[in-house]
Order: sequence, then C-alpha cells, then structure tokens
Amino acid sequence: MSTIAGMRVYHSSGKYVERVFLATDGKLKYCDNSGSVEDASDDFKKIAFGSHWAIASAGECNENLKRFYAGLRSSEKKGVCPSIVRAVETKYFTEFAELNRGIALKEGCEELPVFLLATSKPGKNPELYFVDIMGNVLTENPGQDFYDGNHLFLGPQAESLHNSLALDVDSTVGMGLLDAVKSFELLYDVLEKSTCPDSGGRIQIVSVTRRGVTNLSERLEELVKNAESEWVRETKKRLRN
Repeated sequence: MSTIAGMRVYHSSGKYVERVFLATDGKLKYCDNSGSVEDASDDFKKIAFGSHWAIASAGECNENLKRFYAGLRSSEKKGVCPSIVRAVETKYFTEFAELNRGIALKEGCEELPVFLLATSKPGKNPELYFVDIMGNVLTENPGQDFYDGNHLFLGPQAESLHNSLALDVDSTVGMGLLDAVKSFELLYDVLEKSTCPDSGGRIQIVSVTRRGVTNLSERLEELVKNAESEWVRETKKRLRN
C-alpha cells in the first residue's frame, strides 16, 4: 500500500474547516487482467478530482479502478458528481462497494483499495472522509491507532506524518491548528523524504475549499517538463562541442 494523506485545515478561530488537503506519493503498482504487476506511476494518478470533490486511492491499480475513476469524472454535471453526493448523504458509497466486490471475486481481497474523499459545495465548508473496503463513508479511520481526530493518514508513511504533525499540535486547544502553509510543508516534506520502498515518485497534492478543487501539483508537473526539455537542449549542445 502506498501513502495517502488527508489534512483538515481549520480557520484561525478553530471553529470550522476552511480547507482540506489530499496528498499522495507517486509510486503505484498496476495489476493487469493476467495478474502481471508493474509500475504504473507514469500513466495513472492516485488522486482523481472534479469541481468540488477529490478522491485518493491506496492499494493496487487495475483496470476496474481506472474505469471507476473515469466514471466519476464523466458523470459530473454542472460541478456535481451524483454518486459522490449520494455517498456523503447516505454514508455508503455503493459504486465503490461494487468495485471492490468485483475485484475480490476475481482477484481476492489482498489488495482491495481504500479511499480518502474530500468534498465541498459552493458556499459550504469542505469535509474529509475515509471510505473503507466495504464502501462505508466515515469521518475517521477506526483502524488507525494514532488517529488524532482531524487528519487521516494511510500507508507506510502514516505514522511519520502523524509524528511530524504532533510537533505542531496546540495542546491548549486540543487540535492541530496548522495553517495552510505549514500543512502543505508537512505533507511535502514527509512524502518527499520517504525512504520506504513502497513509497516514492512525484508527489500529487490537491486542495479543496468551498470554492472548489485546485490541483497544486499541476505547476510542479509543468516545471519538471520544462526542466527536462532544457536538459535535452543543453545535453545536445554539449555533445556538439
């Protein structure tokens, strides 16, 4: 399982959530229909998102998961994804439960995905949820021993994220009142410095607010692409000399 993280960022008053970050590392195993496993980090992003929702998966990637992500994106109309709205309202993600049932029947239960889900509505504060393998939509992860009530971390770097967060917890308030900048810095530092063999690759981070979803990694991808192009030009120039 790779690392995925969800962080609630509270307003300075501490009374409500004004932003949710979802972050993942870039390493991903892909299992095709024949059962062959390979690195899929370059052609599949673990975070899918729309206008007012974002979902991050932990577990192996396969064709079923790719179709599930594509279905969420294509079903969105006027900024609303009906299946996600229904999942949040009923606390049960029917389509995801069906996805895992299909995977389990064909491939077994060893690498069933779980999700972190962040949603908002225009003018409404964002929220963060954990979606277990059965499709239950929860505001916490019952299996996370070090859950602090405000953040959800899954995978090999989960405890490192929690320990780093604990250094910034305001004990007089009883919650981690990190602002957006410190939260982003924490997520990036822990994921980028990971030495775990099941983690690694280019980091993806999105931000969800009442205004919608922002892909913060888009600029990073542009910079990397431009840097690679510049490297190619410089290398060709050196080889001519």
